[in-house]
Amino acid sequence: MADDTEKNRLLLNIRDVIQKADRCIKNDDLRPELVVLEIKRTKDILAVLKGVYQLEANRAREIEASLDALHRQLDVKIAEKKEAVKFQAPLIRTGERGRPQFDIPLEQLKMFHDFGFTAKKMAQHFGCSTVLVYKRLKEEGISQRGKYTDISDQQLDEKIESIHSNHPNTGSVMMAGYLEADNIKVQRRRVRSSLRRIDPASCEKRCGKTAKRRTYSVPTPNHLWHIDGHMKLNRWGIATHGGIDGYSRLITYLMASTDNRASTVLEQFVPACLRFGVPNMVRSDMGGENLMVGLFMNVVNKDKPDNIIAGRSVHNQRIERLWKDIYEQEVEFFYKLFYDMEDEGLIDIRSTVHLTALKFVFIPIINCNLKKFMKAHNKHKVRTEGNRSPEEVWISGVLDNLHSSSCSMSNLFDANSLEVTLVEALAAYQINIDLFPEYEEDTPLFDEQQTNELNTAISQTEVHREKYCICLRLLQNSDNS
Repeated sequence: MADDTEKNRLLLNIRDVIQKADRCIKNDDLRPELVVLEIKRTKDILAVLKGVYQLEANRAREIEASLDALHRQLDVKIAEKKEAVKFQAPLIRTGERGRPQFDIPLEQLKMFHDFGFTAKKMAQHFGCSTVLVYKRLKEEGISQRGKYTDISDQQLDEKIESIHSNHPNTGSVMMAGYLEADNIKVQRRRVRSSLRRIDPASCEKRCGKTAKRRTYSVPTPNHLWHIDGHMKLNRWGIATHGGIDGYSRLITYLMASTDNRASTVLEQFVPACLRFGVPNMVRSDMGGENLMVGLFMNVVNKDKPDNIIAGRSVHNQRIERLWKDIYEQEVEFFYKLFYDMEDEGLIDIRSTVHLTALKFVFIPIINCNLKKFMKAHNKHKVRTEGNRSPEEVWISGVLDNLHSSSCSMSNLFDANSLEVTLVEALAAYQINIDLFPEYEEDTPLFDEQQTNELNTAISQTEVHREKYCICLRLLQNSDNS
């Protein structure tokens, strides 16, 4: 009896999905991408019904045929929708005989070229042939084959060794990203060969490590940002906050600071919105540090009920995967260094002076490394995205959904500035505040004169421990006097 009840429940679920798919095909009130995902899950349910509950073969074939037919129709609808909203180069109509010409501005050509787009991808975005793109590139003196930097193996080894000394766990893909962030573009095979010459042991170690991939899908750039805090250095009063676009893996902000307050997270989130646009939704954990970001999203996207999704950190997929890379390539070095300095008696976490000296010396260094990591990550090639960088994926997604009615795209191309939008939204609640004060990268620990004196003193050495010891000694002398 229980088996029949469960069987009927699963059949009702399949019926509901078929009805939803049929409604989506006839109307525009549902997103076809999400319905396709439901159909794929429904096929798994059908397999359970056939294998466990002994569903009749004829009935199973009929349901499967219906699902396949609906899937094909939804794929056509998705393709038509994408074609309708994507960017295309304007046409020049002269009124004379022949086809109208494509108007491909030099600025757009240079932008695509600088971001690493191939001629084929440029043609797809412009809606023209690859031959025409090559012709326009040649007219402007831009060579696709000449995009690689002229650098010898010895010079490349020296550059990679310099980066490798600060980022010892970096592989060939991220190393190519670091090089490209420094305007050095070379073939990936040369980067791999250079890393093998510099540190063959680490190369062999990385070859045995593979990342388990999971399915993830959102429709457009800025549809969903994942934000979170990284607390590996919290023992020493340092918190790292970051955000990443779910569609493209583009890091929107990444910074270390001296606290985990909600105002600190907002001060990092707002400049990212000014640069990349306000996201449609934000995914975060339920920590109090995300409260002001939630309020900000509800004020800006006031007509939407689901501006922020809060849940367990382990389900915040994109940002949690990013923290793994950041810890291995950036934070682990400082994590081990601080513990070593504690063992040597250089750091006492119970001492305010010790922690103040540590923050003053190391937070600018950590933020410098995080800034380099962010640039390299946004330029490194992602295998599952057709070897495109997060920057390329983000730009392509924006162009492909340029005329879409989605909130994420309308926020990006809104005629009003973000400041105007916020002022108008807050005025409805009779609130008048300074929305964009002059934020600094971090709250200053000292006044300007003290900061200059300490910076002058610690600039005499490049060794991190020595910088800390000099700063600590000066602060202790200042307290004694």
